[in-house]
Amino acid sequence: MGSFLGHLVPGTFFIVFGAWFTYRVFLRYFTCQRAVGTLGETCRSRYRNTSSFRCPCWPTLPLEGLLKIVAAVVGMTGEFVTAFDDGRFTHIGNAQHMTMFFFFGLNGAVDVLTHYRAPLLPDLDFVSAILAFSMEALLFFYHLHGRSHMDVQVHMLLFYVVVACAVSTTLEMCHKNHVLPAVCRAYFTLLQVRLPDPVACSLILFYAS
Repeated sequence: MGSFLGHLVPGTFFIVFGAWFTYRVFLRYFTCQRAVGTLGETCRSRYRNTSSFRCPCWPTLPLEGLLKIVAAVVGMTGEFVTAFDDGRFTHIGNAQHMTMFFFFGLNGAVDVLTHYRAPLLPDLDFVSAILAFSMEALLFFYHLHGRSHMDVQVHMLLFYVVVACAVSTTLEMCHKNHVLPAVCRAYFTLLQVRLPDPVACSLILFYAS
């Protein structure tokens, strides 16, 4: 099933990064639109998609990539520590979560290297993000053993949303001057924020009523 920390960290990760993507994409798009109105139609191609965004507070620091790495390390550590019963690694769900964290941490490492202009393959930042979403989707698809029917439905819905994230990121990479794929990636990232455990949902509804 994974630990509480293993669900808290990705939930926080996706809502923070989904909101951040949304803000930065719209800011960049409308800034470019304003430049078009000022400088003429020749500047209509100024908008360009990027896999990650620089923080205006620390423009020289790859803050987004570093946060991905920190979140991955915290998540993997929490899953590893809580995966043992009587000294034996018995919780396979924790191992699945650790795999997901690893690939998002790898994406963060590529973001950091891209920020410092390391000699990487072209579009490797996009490819690493696509790989992370694809691995997350694969794990969700095979993360259903022993679950209730409702829980299986929730995880399958999440599987479709994660696939949409991977497809949106792929379209971003292929069409860098179009804003719609970037908006879709931000939207589907926010849509991943969830409480997949029906018991947790029931408790929240009980205490809220």
